Amino acid sequence: MASSPSPSAQLVQSLFQAFSTGDAPGVVRLFADQAVINAVHAHDRAGGLYGAYHGRAGVEEFLANLGRTFDTQAFHVLQVIGDGDTAFAHGTFTHLVKATGKPFSSSWALRCRVHDGRIAEYHFFEDSAAYAEASR
Repeated sequence: MASSPSPSAQLVQSLFQAFSTGDAPGVVRLFADQAVINAVHAHDRAGGLYGAYHGRAGVEEFLANLGRTFDTQAFHVLQVIGDGDTAFAHGTFTHLVKATGKPFSSSWALRCRVHDGRIAEYHFFEDSAAYAEASR
């Protein structure tokens, strides 16, 4: 008997659905007021794409930075699983880096922690060396 996805996995699936349709306000609504996004690492960003973003304003800034940085060619979600308040997902993508026009392809993984039906922590992992190469 197949089990239904956990609430945390369902929330992450909703996130990918909103992303795929370009629904930025819908993406932002899925995050907690005090959410933390770690794009590859948790250090200060110093103006770059990678690093920590805080709160819903940080979510909006993260989305804006993605749009300024990449022209997404393909984004595939291969699996989303959840256990309790944590969900994991993984897949592949190909972006064009807008500044260089070069392709950036990577496998990716995502870990989200959910609190009160919203994403409280979002940590996205990708091949940052491939991004650095495509940005040259």
